[in-house]
Amino acid sequence: MVVDDRPRALHRRYCHGGQHHWRLAARQERCHHWRKAVSPASCVAAAADHSCGQPGPTRQVDALVAVDGLTLATWNERGEEIRLLDDLSLSLRRGEALGIIGESGSGKSLLVRSIFGLLPKGVHVAGGAIQVDDTEITSAGAAQLQALRGSRMGMVFQDSIGSLDPLFKIGSQLVEAIRSRRRMPQRQALQEGLKLLADVGITDPNRVAHSYPHELSGGMAQRVAIAIAICNSPSLLIADEATTALDVTIQAQVIELIKRVQSERHCAIIFVSHNLAAVAGLVDRVVVMYAGRIVEIGSTRDVLLAPRHPYTAALLKSRPQLGERNAQRFYLPGNVPAPGQWPDGCRFSPRCTLSRGRELCSSVQPALDPLASHGSACHFRDEMVRPDDALR
Repeated sequence: MVVDDRPRALHRRYCHGGQHHWRLAARQERCHHWRKAVSPASCVAAAADHSCGQPGPTRQVDALVAVDGLTLATWNERGEEIRLLDDLSLSLRRGEALGIIGESGSGKSLLVRSIFGLLPKGVHVAGGAIQVDDTEITSAGAAQLQALRGSRMGMVFQDSIGSLDPLFKIGSQLVEAIRSRRRMPQRQALQEGLKLLADVGITDPNRVAHSYPHELSGGMAQRVAIAIAICNSPSLLIADEATTALDVTIQAQVIELIKRVQSERHCAIIFVSHNLAAVAGLVDRVVVMYAGRIVEIGSTRDVLLAPRHPYTAALLKSRPQLGERNAQRFYLPGNVPAPGQWPDGCRFSPRCTLSRGRELCSSVQPALDPLASHGSACHFRDEMVRPDDALR
């Protein structure tokens, strides 16, 4: 039997920051929590029915980024809407570092690219909102998004070589990035670009400035990409798998560089990675994603040392340990289900030992309260006393 969780969802949305949701519903004439078209008046009536009168805003006063109920979808060949991200909510304070972890196919890169306003072709916003500073990203036009990128948002991609133009030298690309947002003579922009290259740890900035992207190593190209991303002092820096393609030594150097950039420039950071050790040493809070949803969110210490979701515990358990033999290593069976193939109820339940024999897990999708300091989308999170409890 499926339990109707809509009253609780409405309670959370309307009693804790419902004004923003009402404005969204009034503008789109759609309440994405009821999953059907409604009028603004009906949305307000629903808010009154489920209100407790205790305010608690979903968007923090000092929040730089606020994602509220974001749902992204695409259409398959039969004309059916397939969800890719499903009702995601999170916030990021100014100067804060947020890590996003999860297996491939969880939706990490799609989430950060949607924050940056770079939705892939064929993907559309089916519900929710993204606000960066005072700009609504989901409804912003191309010119408005272009003005935001580089000036208030910077992004470092996994493929650093691919993110650089192969036809132009590094110095020319830095000058173009600087002058696209600030009026200054080309010579002055070049000098600032050389200083930026030195700031990101390049020992011979002049040589690199006169090089083409293919002449650089992977680590050097990633440093250049970081220099371009921060050249106009953005408030938000997004690093999407920025260290994945690098060897271990260079990974550590790039992570230290990102940490130093945040400290010196006081920018907020969203760091997407499979490297749990890198996340632990860099970010203040961690978001764990699985099959298009956030399954756990909290401080780095809480999530990595005392996980409250079986999936997080499995990720931690599967980390290779020094001196560990392959036969002793824990492997999480199965794969992340593809969009359109998500199971009913908890999407992790087919791979979760904690859900065995429990109909609730396979029939009802657990809710995550984004307002909780350590939130978990698990029906039996209170049974997670130790990380191994869900893996036995």
